[in-house]
Amino acid sequence: MAWLDGSDLGPSAEAFVRYGIGDAVDLDLQILTSFHPFQPDAKMASDSGADTSALPWLAGVAPGLTYRWDVLQVVPFVGAAVALLSSHGIAAYDGTQFGVSGRAGVDYLLSRTVVLSVQASAHFALTESPIPSPWIQLGVGAGYVWGW
Repeated sequence: MAWLDGSDLGPSAEAFVRYGIGDAVDLDLQILTSFHPFQPDAKMASDSGADTSALPWLAGVAPGLTYRWDVLQVVPFVGAAVALLSSHGIAAYDGTQFGVSGRAGVDYLLSRTVVLSVQASAHFALTESPIPSPWIQLGVGAGYVWGW
Protein backbone atom coordinates (compact mmCIF):
# COMPACT_ATOMS: atom_id res chain seq x y z
CA MET A 1 0.00 0.00 0.00
CA ALA A 2 1.11 3.55 -0.62
CA TRP A 3 -0.05 6.83 0.88
CA LEU A 4 0.45 10.17 -0.84
CA ASP A 5 -0.14 13.55 0.82
CA GLY A 6 -3.49 14.87 -0.39
CA SER A 7 -4.54 11.48 -1.71
CA ASP A 8 -6.07 8.31 -0.43
CA LEU A 9 -4.25 5.00 -0.21
CA GLY A 10 -3.37 3.20 -3.39
CA PRO A 11 -1.87 -0.13 -4.38
CA SER A 12 1.88 -0.25 -4.85
CA ALA A 13 4.62 -2.59 -6.02
CA GLU A 14 8.30 -2.65 -5.24
CA ALA A 15 11.37 -4.64 -6.19
CA PHE A 16 14.87 -4.31 -4.83
CA VAL A 17 18.28 -5.77 -5.39
CA ARG A 18 21.00 -5.78 -2.73
CA TYR A 19 24.72 -6.41 -3.12
CA GLY A 20 26.77 -6.95 0.02
CA ILE A 21 29.88 -4.77 0.23
CA GLY A 22 30.63 -5.77 3.83
CA ASP A 23 29.29 -7.85 6.71
CA ALA A 24 26.51 -5.37 7.49
CA VAL A 25 26.43 -2.85 4.59
CA ASP A 26 24.73 -3.44 1.24
CA LEU A 27 24.42 -1.40 -1.92
CA ASP A 28 20.78 -1.56 -2.92
CA LEU A 29 18.55 -0.46 -5.75
CA GLN A 30 14.86 0.05 -5.01
CA ILE A 31 12.36 0.27 -7.89
CA LEU A 32 8.83 1.24 -6.86
CA THR A 33 5.50 2.41 -8.16
CA SER A 34 2.02 3.19 -6.86
CA PHE A 35 -1.36 4.08 -8.32
CA HIS A 36 -3.73 6.63 -6.76
CA PRO A 37 -7.21 6.35 -8.25
CA PHE A 38 -8.75 8.40 -5.42
CA GLN A 39 -6.60 11.51 -5.92
CA PRO A 40 -9.06 14.44 -5.44
CA ASP A 41 -8.32 16.09 -8.82
CA ALA A 42 -7.78 12.86 -10.78
CA LYS A 43 -9.45 12.44 -14.16
CA MET A 44 -10.09 8.74 -14.43
CA ALA A 45 -11.59 9.06 -17.90
CA SER A 46 -12.81 12.03 -19.88
CA ASP A 47 -16.38 12.22 -21.16
CA SER A 48 -15.14 12.58 -24.73
CA GLY A 49 -13.21 9.31 -24.56
CA ALA A 50 -10.03 11.11 -25.66
CA ASP A 51 -7.98 10.08 -22.61
CA THR A 52 -8.97 6.92 -20.80
CA SER A 53 -5.51 6.19 -19.37
CA ALA A 54 -5.24 9.08 -16.89
CA LEU A 55 -4.83 6.85 -13.85
CA PRO A 56 -2.63 8.86 -11.47
CA TRP A 57 0.66 7.10 -10.69
CA LEU A 58 4.09 7.62 -9.18
CA ALA A 59 7.27 5.70 -9.93
CA GLY A 60 10.73 5.86 -8.46
CA VAL A 61 14.23 4.48 -8.71
CA ALA A 62 16.33 4.83 -5.54
CA PRO A 63 19.94 3.58 -5.36
CA GLY A 64 21.46 3.75 -1.88
CA LEU A 65 23.04 2.01 1.09
CA THR A 66 21.41 -0.35 3.59
CA TYR A 67 22.74 -1.29 7.02
CA ARG A 68 21.57 -4.62 8.46
CA TRP A 69 21.86 -6.29 11.84
CA ASP A 70 22.12 -10.02 11.27
CA VAL A 71 20.51 -11.64 14.34
CA LEU A 72 20.10 -15.31 13.42
CA GLN A 73 16.89 -15.60 11.36
CA VAL A 74 15.62 -12.05 11.98
CA VAL A 75 17.49 -9.30 10.10
CA PRO A 76 16.37 -5.70 10.78
CA PHE A 77 17.64 -3.06 8.34
CA VAL A 78 17.63 0.69 7.64
CA GLY A 79 18.66 2.46 4.47
CA ALA A 80 18.96 5.82 2.75
CA ALA A 81 19.08 6.66 -0.94
CA VAL A 82 18.87 9.36 -3.56
CA ALA A 83 15.79 8.96 -5.73
CA LEU A 84 14.48 9.81 -9.16
CA LEU A 85 10.70 10.26 -8.81
CA SER A 86 8.28 10.51 -11.70
CA SER A 87 4.53 11.06 -11.71
CA HIS A 88 1.56 11.32 -14.02
CA GLY A 89 -1.81 12.80 -13.12
CA ILE A 90 -0.88 13.56 -9.49
CA ALA A 91 -1.98 17.08 -8.50
CA ALA A 92 -2.03 18.01 -12.19
CA TYR A 93 1.71 17.28 -12.45
CA ASP A 94 3.45 15.12 -15.01
CA GLY A 95 7.19 15.01 -14.77
CA THR A 96 10.35 13.82 -13.06
CA GLN A 97 11.99 15.11 -9.89
CA PHE A 98 15.09 14.25 -7.82
CA GLY A 99 14.54 13.35 -4.18
CA VAL A 100 15.69 11.38 -1.17
CA SER A 101 14.42 8.11 0.21
CA GLY A 102 14.61 6.34 3.55
CA ARG A 103 13.50 2.85 4.49
CA ALA A 104 13.39 0.46 7.42
CA GLY A 105 12.22 -3.11 7.77
CA VAL A 106 12.78 -6.64 8.91
CA ASP A 107 13.71 -9.72 6.89
CA TYR A 108 12.88 -13.16 8.28
CA LEU A 109 14.99 -15.97 6.87
CA LEU A 110 12.87 -19.07 6.31
CA SER A 111 15.95 -20.77 4.84
CA ARG A 112 19.25 -19.68 3.28
CA THR A 113 17.40 -18.86 0.04
CA VAL A 114 13.84 -17.78 1.02
CA VAL A 115 13.16 -14.51 2.86
CA LEU A 116 9.95 -12.91 4.12
CA SER A 117 10.15 -9.12 4.38
CA VAL A 118 8.18 -6.25 5.93
CA GLN A 119 9.33 -2.70 5.24
CA ALA A 120 8.27 0.93 5.23
CA SER A 121 9.76 3.62 3.00
CA ALA A 122 9.31 7.37 2.67
CA HIS A 123 10.26 9.48 -0.36
CA PHE A 124 10.62 13.27 -0.51
CA ALA A 125 11.27 15.65 -3.44
CA LEU A 126 14.46 17.72 -2.94
CA THR A 127 13.12 20.98 -4.33
CA GLU A 128 9.77 22.68 -4.18
CA SER A 129 7.69 20.47 -6.39
CA PRO A 130 4.08 19.81 -7.34
CA ILE A 131 4.72 16.14 -6.46
CA PRO A 132 3.02 15.78 -3.07
CA SER A 133 5.46 14.83 -0.29
CA PRO A 134 5.85 12.57 1.48
CA TRP A 135 5.17 9.45 -0.56
CA ILE A 136 5.01 6.61 1.98
CA GLN A 137 4.89 2.90 1.18
CA LEU A 138 4.35 -0.12 3.40
CA GLY A 139 5.17 -3.47 1.86
CA VAL A 140 5.06 -7.13 2.74
CA GLY A 141 6.68 -9.67 0.45
CA ALA A 142 8.87 -12.67 -0.11
CA GLY A 143 12.18 -12.99 -1.87
CA TYR A 144 14.76 -15.38 -3.18
CA VAL A 145 18.37 -14.97 -2.09
CA TRP A 146 21.30 -16.15 -4.17
CA GLY A 147 24.95 -15.29 -4.16
CA TRP A 148 28.43 -16.63 -3.78
